[in-house]
Amino acid sequence: GSVSGHHSEYQLLRDYLAFATAIYDENPSWWNYMAAKVCNDYVPVRNHYFQSGIAHQGTGYATARHICDLYSAWIIKTATGKNPYVGMENTVRSFLGYEFKPGAIFNDGDGTGDSKKANTFADMAYITAYLYGDEAMLAQAVYLKTSAFTSNFQGLSTPVFLALTATANIEPAEDRYEKMDLIQYNGSPLGQYIIRAAWDDPASAAVFMRIKERSTANHEHLDSGTFEIYYKGMLTSDGGCYNNYSHAHTKYFHKATISHNGLIIYNPSLANTEDGWYSGGQHRFDGESSDLADWLADTDKDTGKVTGRQHGYFGGDVTKPQYAYIAGDITEAYDSRTASYVGRRMLTVYTGDAEYPMVFFVYDDITSDQASYQKRFLLQISSKSAPTIDESAQTVITENGNGR
Repeated sequence: GSVSGHHSEYQLLRDYLAFATAIYDENPSWWNYMAAKVCNDYVPVRNHYFQSGIAHQGTGYATARHICDLYSAWIIKTATGKNPYVGMENTVRSFLGYEFKPGAIFNDGDGTGDSKKANTFADMAYITAYLYGDEAMLAQAVYLKTSAFTSNFQGLSTPVFLALTATANIEPAEDRYEKMDLIQYNGSPLGQYIIRAAWDDPASAAVFMRIKERSTANHEHLDSGTFEIYYKGMLTSDGGCYNNYSHAHTKYFHKATISHNGLIIYNPSLANTEDGWYSGGQHRFDGESSDLADWLADTDKDTGKVTGRQHGYFGGDVTKPQYAYIAGDITEAYDSRTASYVGRRMLTVYTGDAEYPMVFFVYDDITSDQASYQKRFLLQISSKSAPTIDESAQTVITENGNGR
C-alpha cells in the first residue's frame, strides 16, 4: 500500500529512488519504474491529505514516515526540477505547532509517552528549509539539533547534509516561530485546532482540539472528538504508550478511545467482540488502504465531519489569541449498532486573567440505540498524584507543574 505502513518509509521513498537516480545514465529502467510508482501511487494520496496542512500517522511516526515523503520530494525535484507535491511546504510547520513549551509536544498517534520529542523533527525541518527556502524552518532545525532536548533520532549523515545544504543559500531566521500562528487549524480530511497563548513560555496555556474526519489506520488512534490541555504542566493528555504493534496494551488501550479524552458508549451486546477487549469506544479499522482510490472508497475510514469552526484574536492582533471553536459529528467513528448520533463541540477562550487565563468548554450530544447504554465522558489525568474529586459539585481538580 502507498497510504501508510512500512511501504511508506525509507526503502522506496528514499533508498531505491536515490539509487535509481544515481544509475540513470547507465540504466534508466530503475528510475522509470520508481519515479512512476511514486508519482502514480504515493503523490496523489499525499497531495489529498496535505490539503489539511499536515501529514498523517501522528507525531510519533512523522520521523519514520513523513520525513520519507520529504526525501522523495527532494530527490525528484533535484533530478527533474519539479516538486510533485502540493502543500508539503506547510506540513512540518504544522507538526512543530504541536509544541506547547520548548522541546515538548502534544501526543498524537503511537508514541513512547515521552513528551520531549520535538527534537526528532530537526531533520524534517532541515529538508523543508532547503527544499522551500524556508528560513524559519532552518532556525527550527538548528535549535532542535542543539537544544537541551536533543536525543537520539535518525539523523542526517554528513554527505546527505552537505548535499542538502548545497541546494539553497539561506540563513536561519532570527525568530524560529516566524510565520507560525498561535492558532493553528488543520482542515479536512483531519479537522483540528491547536491554540496557545504564547510561544517559548512554559507557563502559558495551550489546548489541542480534534474532530478528525478520516483515518489512514496503522499508527493512528481511535481519537475522533478528543482534546488535550496544558497549563504550566500537562493537565490532561493521551494515556498509555506504544509497546509494539500487536501488544495488548497498545491495541486495546493506547490506540483505543478509552485512553483519550473522548466519549465511551457501552453496548453490552458487543462485549464479547474484538477478541474480548471491548470498552465502548470507537470501532477498530479493518486495515490499511492500498492507494488513494481505495482509501476514499473505504467508508470504514470515515470517522466524522467538522460541522462548524471559528477562531479570533483580541483586536485582530495575531499575537493575542482570544478563542477557537470547533464542532463535529463523529457518529461514523462508533459502531452503527450503538448510536445514531454522536456530536461534540469544543471551545477554548483566553480570558486575559492572570490567575485563570483560559476557560475550556465541551458540549456533547448523544443519541444511543438504547437509552440504557452507559455513556462516559473520559478525562485522563496526567499528574502523578490522584485528582481531588467532588461528585456533588461535579468538579475534578488536578495539579501538575503548579498548573491546575
